[in-house]
Amino acid sequence: MRDSDADYCRYLSIARTVGCALLAGVALFCATTPRLGWSGEDSRPDYAEALSKSFLFYEAQRSGEAPERIPWREAAALQDGSDVGVDLSGGWFDAGDHVKFGLPMAYSATMLAWSLLESPEAYAATQQTEIARENLRFVLDYFLQAYREGDPNRLEDDVFYYQVGDGHRDHAFWGPPERMTMPRPAFACTPSAPCSEVLGETTAALAAGSLVFAEADPAYAATLREKAIRLYRFADLRSNLGYREADGFYTSFSGYWDELAWGATWLHLATDDGNFLQAARAAIARANDAAYFAHSWDNVSNGTNLLLARITSERAYRDRIETHLEHWLSGLPATPGGLVFLDRYGSLRYASTTAFLALVYAKDQSDASRRQRYLEFAFSQIDYILGDNPRNSSYVCGFGNNPPRNPHHRGAHDSPVLSIDSPATNSHELTGALVGGPKSLNDFDWVDDRRDFVANEVATDYNAGYTGALAEIVALELASPEPEPEPEPEPEPEPESQSQSQSQSQSQSQSQSQSQSQSQSQSQSQSRRVRSRPSCSSTATGAPGTAPRSAFPRAPTCRSRGTYRSPTRGRSHSSGTRATSRVRACWLQKESAGIGSCRRGCRSASGSAPTADRDAIR
Repeated sequence: MRDSDADYCRYLSIARTVGCALLAGVALFCATTPRLGWSGEDSRPDYAEALSKSFLFYEAQRSGEAPERIPWREAAALQDGSDVGVDLSGGWFDAGDHVKFGLPMAYSATMLAWSLLESPEAYAATQQTEIARENLRFVLDYFLQAYREGDPNRLEDDVFYYQVGDGHRDHAFWGPPERMTMPRPAFACTPSAPCSEVLGETTAALAAGSLVFAEADPAYAATLREKAIRLYRFADLRSNLGYREADGFYTSFSGYWDELAWGATWLHLATDDGNFLQAARAAIARANDAAYFAHSWDNVSNGTNLLLARITSERAYRDRIETHLEHWLSGLPATPGGLVFLDRYGSLRYASTTAFLALVYAKDQSDASRRQRYLEFAFSQIDYILGDNPRNSSYVCGFGNNPPRNPHHRGAHDSPVLSIDSPATNSHELTGALVGGPKSLNDFDWVDDRRDFVANEVATDYNAGYTGALAEIVALELASPEPEPEPEPEPEPEPESQSQSQSQSQSQSQSQSQSQSQSQSQSQSQSRRVRSRPSCSSTATGAPGTAPRSAFPRAPTCRSRGTYRSPTRGRSHSSGTRATSRVRACWLQKESAGIGSCRRGCRSASGSAPTADRDAIR
């Protein structure tokens, strides 16, 4: 062996040793470091599965007869309303408790209806249309029961029951709803003691519901529309004198003007009556602005501005919703893992609801770069919730990797001794429920502890925007274009003497094609996960006098599918939607001024003081 050969062999041996050491080090690093992104073809979230499971949570929250798809639930609260002679046994229990609070319940119903209107193709492809409608109808029926009309020519005798259950007594009981023994009084607002915020939000729910059922059940839709019109007259008394029993739990800090604008906007969409549009304009002008906070059960101004921007195409409304979205994209701090952080109580609820608004408004954009930014923001927040975070864990019960097992929920815990500490692990899986999430800018500031209600509360309003965002993402995935294979040209007849040369040429061509395909695949895997699709872009610019459904532009469908299949499964996750992007870096440098440690939803957009704890036993 020559010296040069010996030197080469020694070099190769050393290189192999160093290479093995490096690989071992990388393996150790990967094994001991939390993953900051999706890895592997099968680790992508199944958005369709998450969407379908969200409705299981709503069914677990049902009051009245036992929900068929929740085997651990039985009939409960069948006597609700007996103290006032009205059947109020339906509706949703609010959160981990058993009170039926009208304001967040109506907000959640409106948001679900909005989602059904925005992305019907997503519900159809995932076979959730009837399930979603049935869940919506369940709560709309409750609102119809809760509204007792008097003389059709006057409001003096009208009554609306906005709450069932005493919050303080209910929260002193830790057990499933089937074992409740405490009194459950019904609380009403009347024309002499109105509650305009609840009535305005319920108006929105009924009007939006009438659009959902316009074709599936025209008679039911007509009833909803008629009751919504009547209820808005009640709401327009412009007083919250009767809304007192929810104080300390769901205090309406934003007042009632935002709900009046919201209700009037949905009525305009349901009736195409310009008077309601005029009422919406007047009310939103007087509403507390929430551009620097969030769309929520307390303040629905952002969603109202989005819809009015569509209906009127006016710059003023577009400015307000864009100001709100830009605040979330570049004006708020984010955790190192990419969660844009607004408030410690229900941080994921705010992020997912804003993601829904961003996805909806993205469809209205003719500016491809703006649309792209909205989409990337929305995907980053929903993916974080579903497991793309430093904890490598889902924040949705029964979904994904290492999901929550012990949400703050009496029914799922099902303590045989009526104690929050026994058993140690919840008896039942609260499938589909979104928990509150991290309580600070620390991604690891979350523990699966039902006593930690700030991080582990669940509620119907938590799932409302989250459900809508999932449906929008599924719709986008359905509309994502796939390149059509080009037809192969028919081979021309050639002499036999050229066959061998042709074979070699084809072999070289196939090799080049395979190499190019691999290169394209690598390029795609490094590209952003959500890309602007000019050939499938959708813009919607509403105009006065347009048909009501013009406010709900369909996501374009570049191909049709019988059932849902995510075309992005297997693609690598882009760092552009994580904290490594310039936008995330900017967020991390900003101070979280004005972000207080407030209770769940007990802070208004104008920075009102937090209220007392919702749950005394917590």
